[in-house]
Amino acid sequence: MFSVLIVCSDDRATEIAKVLGSTLTIYRRRNESNSWNYSLWNKDEWRGLLSSETPPQTFDVLFVHLGQGDLGGIPAGVSFKKEFSFSEPGLGEMSPPERLVSFPIQRPFPVGRCPISVQDVDELKDFVLHGGSELPRFCLPEPPIPVTDTLCLLCQGYLAVHASANQGLEKMSTSLERMGWSEIPAAEKPALAGRIKNRVTEVESPAWWRDKLLGRSTSATSPGEEAEKLLKAKLVAEWALESSDQIPVALGSLIKAVSSHAPLANPELVDGAFRELISGKRL
Repeated sequence: MFSVLIVCSDDRATEIAKVLGSTLTIYRRRNESNSWNYSLWNKDEWRGLLSSETPPQTFDVLFVHLGQGDLGGIPAGVSFKKEFSFSEPGLGEMSPPERLVSFPIQRPFPVGRCPISVQDVDELKDFVLHGGSELPRFCLPEPPIPVTDTLCLLCQGYLAVHASANQGLEKMSTSLERMGWSEIPAAEKPALAGRIKNRVTEVESPAWWRDKLLGRSTSATSPGEEAEKLLKAKLVAEWALESSDQIPVALGSLIKAVSSHAPLANPELVDGAFRELISGKRL
């Protein structure tokens, strides 16, 4: 039976166990009252080891959290075929100095957001049992979401908020229909509108757009013309254009607007950019 040890003292051990499922034998070591204890994953919860149960001396996989003193929970005299280390913000490409023999999981792993999916289990087992030069996907940085897709989602969010606040609803009717707004049951619309209509200021903030299009760190350091150039360059690359002059007019104006500091209080512009996105079949 393929065996896994997770050394982590918080809920991330449970998140990993739930993903790996019941087909693997999964142990956990956590620090409880300054004592490291084993537990065994049993369908959907941890249970203590019975007196007749002894953890293996060789595990197929070790997942270890680099924090909260969890490195101290790795048992002495136990070997692992492969090791993976993780942390809340994610790790660098190189093996961490705290555990040079481990493969770093570069994706962030805060509590509640496990970077390992059910689809990764077979790939993990194949990597451990048969080797190979390619790391499991969960070790690698998350692939960037195309700017085109992000823009489309942001436009829809912006238009939904403004529609809920009854700002320019008639002029946005075509876009709202394409978004499926008309398919929402009439009885459910008041509750939905109540949750989002007060977010007008949030969605009109250019920083709200830039954070999601460029990443928060780049957004903070690159407002203005630099942000506009970055976003247009991404679109040129994604759409295989010869230059940014070929970007549709409303979409180009939207990019310029969200690269500035002034609030984006222009539903008609966002509506036009959204229609250019969907009419151009770029999605």
